[in-house]
Amino acid sequence: RWVAPEKFAATSGLIVAFSLLGVLASATPLAALIELRGWRDVYYGLAVLSALSVVLTFTMVRDAPPNHSFHSRKGETVGEALCGMISVWKNRQVWFLVGVAFFSYPAILTVRGLWGGPYLQDVFLLGAVDVGNVLLVMTIGMIIGPPAYGQLSRLMGGAAHPLIVFAVLIAAVLCLLQALLGTTALWLAAVLMVAYGLLGSCATLNYAASRAAVPEHMIGRALTTVNLATFGGLFVLQGIAGVIIGRFEPGATEGYRVMFAFLGVCLAIAGTAFWMGTRKRSN
Repeated sequence: RWVAPEKFAATSGLIVAFSLLGVLASATPLAALIELRGWRDVYYGLAVLSALSVVLTFTMVRDAPPNHSFHSRKGETVGEALCGMISVWKNRQVWFLVGVAFFSYPAILTVRGLWGGPYLQDVFLLGAVDVGNVLLVMTIGMIIGPPAYGQLSRLMGGAAHPLIVFAVLIAAVLCLLQALLGTTALWLAAVLMVAYGLLGSCATLNYAASRAAVPEHMIGRALTTVNLATFGGLFVLQGIAGVIIGRFEPGATEGYRVMFAFLGVCLAIAGTAFWMGTRKRSN
């Protein structure tokens, strides 16, 4: 409500980029603080920061600008709220976005957040610091990607669909290349992971497309639905990736190759389905 539709992806990209600074902070800075102060003091500090964010949000954040139509809206009954959710779930565009959200960002987090470290350790025998360095650069790519896509969307008049197709399909290609070539050389594996984090980070585009897919009073429900799909996909993909790797000998290269191939195929299916489905819709 505070941002024009054509600027929504760019603004969302900045928010996601700032949130990913926390991912950076949770690596080397957090480890250094724990060594310096101990984990209890660090948790106390995080609790204070969390409480401060709640206070600032409560005192400074408003649901809509002054004189916005939101302020004259009446509250909904439970039945009306449920009907609104059903209306969102019946929206064809939302379901295609749910499919993309289920695979796109969760696939990146499956690599960055869980299996990328073991992959680098087992395949290339890297130590913890070297693994952290590769994942750090990948995270920087993940920070740059969302606002870059958001700015591209703004320059394209708020268009998100073609950028979503590009991001998901290029991520599929990079995962498949990782499966085919990513075990041959460390530099190539690192380049592919960084490119994957940079070019595959299209979560903010999903949010922008979700906003455009439904009426104004259902935007929150659409965004929540797509966001839920993201976390659901993260839960499922990380688990399946673990099952795949667990079927091979501990540290076996083949397990990681199959995992990357699995992620690539999932992304290819999701991106192609979104492309064909939304194209049919536009006709």
